[in-house]
Amino acid sequence: MRELKYAILGLLNQKSMSGYELSAEFESALNEFWSANHSQIYPELKKLTQEGMITYEVAISGHVLQKKIYTITDAGREDFLKWLPRD
Repeated sequence: MRELKYAILGLLNQKSMSGYELSAEFESALNEFWSANHSQIYPELKKLTQEGMITYEVAISGHVLQKKIYTITDAGREDFLKWLPRD
């Protein structure tokens, strides 16, 4: 099972984020519970995009810098909710 997949889907279920923002969440808010670095997060984002679990839009910051803003899809949200433990 790809646990990182569900951690990313869970974060994106709260709000759309860039890869940098996702990394920052893992370094700060999730650091006590989960560890993931750039070399793990970005390949997983690519897989999730290919699987249709997330999409992205390219945002321009300043004159040159482009960043991808990732958003969970309905399929991603459904998969995430199925994964969550039930009472």
